[in-house]
Amino acid sequence: MGRFVVNDRISIELFNFDDFKHLDSKLDSAIPTMLNLERNHVLYRPQFDSTSFVLGEREQSLEIIFKLNSSNFLFDLLGKSYQVHILYKFEFFQRFSNSVNDHIESKNGSNIPKTLQENYYKPLILSCESQSVLHQMVLCCENQLEKGIWNLSFKDMVNLESLSIRLLMDAMHVTERLVPICSDCSFLVNSDSSNKIMEAMNYIQGNFKENITIPQIAKAVGINQCYLKKGFKEIYGKTIYSMVQSLRMEVALSLLKTSEMNVLEIGLEVGYTNQASFSTAFKQYYGYSPQQVKLEI
Repeated sequence: MGRFVVNDRISIELFNFDDFKHLDSKLDSAIPTMLNLERNHVLYRPQFDSTSFVLGEREQSLEIIFKLNSSNFLFDLLGKSYQVHILYKFEFFQRFSNSVNDHIESKNGSNIPKTLQENYYKPLILSCESQSVLHQMVLCCENQLEKGIWNLSFKDMVNLESLSIRLLMDAMHVTERLVPICSDCSFLVNSDSSNKIMEAMNYIQGNFKENITIPQIAKAVGINQCYLKKGFKEIYGKTIYSMVQSLRMEVALSLLKTSEMNVLEIGLEVGYTNQASFSTAFKQYYGYSPQQVKLEI
């Protein structure tokens, strides 16, 4: 989608995952070093399926690639999935070269911190705090793209620089222990929080046929979006997106078997806008098409 030069040492590349549809789906799980495709002077590197990040080097820079999957990202991405590539020039790290205990002098003299180099090309889990920072970064970049403005304002440069440095710090914390520790993830010990999650489930069951969003559900039950998504997964074992899909598919299958409604009518009934999108979702979920169910009755 676009590349933003934050300063002479940090740049950000943002891709909507639709940008990768031209690639063979078999390549979707490729580790970055295994795939190096150039298109329009931008490096496309599709990889891991879930929200996570991976470290490596490119263009004389430390590169951190963040994959934001809309189905399990903690914040609402309006159904879009993204990859965010942040490049930190080797010069960025050279000013810290006196801290020899934290660095390995690589062949190219990059002075990248030891904990980062030791975990190159290993998909790692994103903490809640990192996801919040990335959400802010995506919103800022998307806003620039919508305006068609490529020259960042002073305010945007300061904002993106601070977010980039925060993400680098979080990456160092994760690589030190390989498991993210989030300060706000113990909320389910509170019975009131658990009740809010169950209220959210009731809301979903009553409104799954509509185009409901995470912010809408969170507002309806009075809970933070991050708490809602993590708590829902912990209690019900599914993301909200997966639960909505399951409810829709269960009702659709029942209607296909018991009603005289046609496939289009059933698709509209359970919340899809057209027959094609319903048929595709149904086949992905069950492994066979709604038309096959109708034919077998």
